[in-house]
Amino acid sequence: MKVSNSSQSTSSNPRDNIKLPDKMTNVFHSIHDMYNTKNQVKTSVIIGINGLDCSGKTYFSKSLENYFTDVGVSSVVVDIDTFNVKVIEDHTYESFSKKQFTDKDLEMYYSQIIDFNLARKKILELIDNYSIIIIEGIFIYKKEFVDLFNIKVFLEIDYQIAIKRFQLRQKRNNDTRSIEIFEEIWASTHFRYLKEIDPKNLSDLVINNSDYSRPHIIKNCKN
Repeated sequence: MKVSNSSQSTSSNPRDNIKLPDKMTNVFHSIHDMYNTKNQVKTSVIIGINGLDCSGKTYFSKSLENYFTDVGVSSVVVDIDTFNVKVIEDHTYESFSKKQFTDKDLEMYYSQIIDFNLARKKILELIDNYSIIIIEGIFIYKKEFVDLFNIKVFLEIDYQIAIKRFQLRQKRNNDTRSIEIFEEIWASTHFRYLKEIDPKNLSDLVINNSDYSRPHIIKNCKN
């Protein structure tokens, strides 16, 4: 898990000093306003960043962490992939590469890929150390985990853009896996998640993140 140190600004309104693209700054200001309504609870405010694989969750989360750190709010990002169950992960990709992947394997991936009990335990160990904990990843608003969040964000993205980002990431990381992994595992389970969990409806903010530097808010439900 990535840990950041807070830095203090000399401005009377330090968030005005943050140098980010205007659109991103506007989105972060909205999240900051939500944080200000939640931070009276004397414990960490936990923010979820959810969306399809390659929707930009990691970049968005790290940028948000930097934003809060720069205004003097101690923050940390937790990648839910840290808690992937390795035996299921290995079985999923091995059986897929051997063309032995079945509906049962897809069900196992969807229902068991993340150890949510371990994730909850480790995240709760951080609550006395940070004002904000940002959890980013897939499936995080499932019913066994959603109660953890004070603020829920969902990143919307055009499907074809997500595929292009996957292909770019493959080249960057020398990843030789086929595009079918994205289409038949990641996207397939994501669409099931959309249908069964309806994370956009659960979220406080839904953000179109098809352009990394120009996210814009589609839905804002301030509490």
